[in-house]
Amino acid sequence: MDFNVLLDRGLRKGVRGVILAAFLIIGFDALADQSRPNILVVLADDMGYGDLGATGSELLKTPHLDRLVQSGVFCRQAYVTSPVCSPSRAGLMTGRDPRRFGYEENLNKNPKAYDTRPELLGLVPGEKTLGDHLAHAGYDTALIGKWHLGLGAEFHPNRRGFGHFSGMLTGSHSYFPTQGKHQLERNGIAVEQFSSPYLTDYFTDEGIAWLEQKRESKKPWFLFMSYNAPHGPMQATDADLALFSSIENPRRRTYAVSYTHLTLPTSDLV
Repeated sequence: MDFNVLLDRGLRKGVRGVILAAFLIIGFDALADQSRPNILVVLADDMGYGDLGATGSELLKTPHLDRLVQSGVFCRQAYVTSPVCSPSRAGLMTGRDPRRFGYEENLNKNPKAYDTRPELLGLVPGEKTLGDHLAHAGYDTALIGKWHLGLGAEFHPNRRGFGHFSGMLTGSHSYFPTQGKHQLERNGIAVEQFSSPYLTDYFTDEGIAWLEQKRESKKPWFLFMSYNAPHGPMQATDADLALFSSIENPRRRTYAVSYTHLTLPTSDLV
């Protein structure tokens, strides 16, 4: 995927359709230093395996993701390291089985939930992340979206290898940014104004804005687009829900809406 071309053409809506996937995507920019290619990792949270056209879905249309499957490598027997969110992310972020460093369940601030101190509820500081390794290799690094690897200062993305962070430290944020129960931030500073009223689109705008700043940089970049969609809570606008009025189950209808913001083509994408 050549994001320089997409950005030059101003295809913000089109990029929204292209860059989200139900599986890990690493994109290499052919225009970058060949010895250190630019890297894009895109994560979708809780997307069903069968909800891609490429995996048999007849209801949800995912032409851009299907095109990635056809033009690349699709790992049909890839498995996450945990069935729940936070340790699964820890495994992806470190490349290690999270049980090796005692990370086996979701974070929980309830003192009765774990026999451990609250300040230990996060990704163990001694574990190196993708951001740590690539920053050490000379990359500009950014994480946009959902962190969910600890709330304490020692767990913050800016201290775990990511020079830029925009998103939420925990999970289950409202899909309407101004209504969320968790604070959205940018490098530790609370965000009060948003480029889009829908969270998925806002994260995409944040990622594009960071990439635009890298245009003239000679350093390679690593961008981790850590979307929370289509994870709950299931929320959508009435206008979007009307696009799937044929789906009787209201939760399934709202779930389907997530894909209109992630994968359906728009008139701006050729």
